[in-house]
Amino acid sequence: MLSSRTVLAACALACAGTAAQALPTATLSFAEAAGTVGATDSIEVWLRLTIDGPLTIDNTAGAPFGLDEADLPVQGYDGDSNFVPFATITRVWTNTAFGCGSDFVASPANSCGGGAYNFEFHTDNSDPTKPSFNFLEALSLSAGSHDYLFGTFVPVSPVAGATYTFDAAYLTLNFEGYAADGTALTAGYDLAASCAGQTDCAFTRTVVSTIPEPSGYAMLLAGLMGVGATVARRRG
Repeated sequence: MLSSRTVLAACALACAGTAAQALPTATLSFAEAAGTVGATDSIEVWLRLTIDGPLTIDNTAGAPFGLDEADLPVQGYDGDSNFVPFATITRVWTNTAFGCGSDFVASPANSCGGGAYNFEFHTDNSDPTKPSFNFLEALSLSAGSHDYLFGTFVPVSPVAGATYTFDAAYLTLNFEGYAADGTALTAGYDLAASCAGQTDCAFTRTVVSTIPEPSGYAMLLAGLMGVGATVARRRG
């Protein structure tokens, strides 16, 4: 757990006086990039969003929802492999995404296939000390850095001792609306991605296995035999 965090709270903005603004430049990094854990420990993944200007989302105000018109998508996906122009956009919200290129992840939770851990997205904003950026329709952030809980790696079974690496996390903006003929459309794009343009930025955890190696068993047995011999001598 980090010693200090910026606590984010999704907050509804007053509709009147909410000025549209261009999206800030954003970067995403891991707030606690390295550490050591036990073989059965669950591992929280905290992300740090750094923005060079304010970020506002306000669904109560209607389009452009506190954003600049230029930041709204022109086309949306109709669910049938077609991209169709938006006639209206009715909703915007934040979401997070997960990349499968990792030593951690296992199916079925992520359908990534293979790995020592399942990943569970953090979607509950009821605890202000563990904010989430999933499914927020109202948000107001100032320029600077903001930490939030992305999710948790949960071991499938006791994990073998090794160093595990993960680097693919995304913060996205998502939109829904309608085409001119009333067809429902959705769209989205990345606001920020972890390790984009960065080096030595991955999230790593070194697992210390609680299962002794064969040499460890031999040393343990030798130690027990030594204790037994000492007790026997004392009794004699």
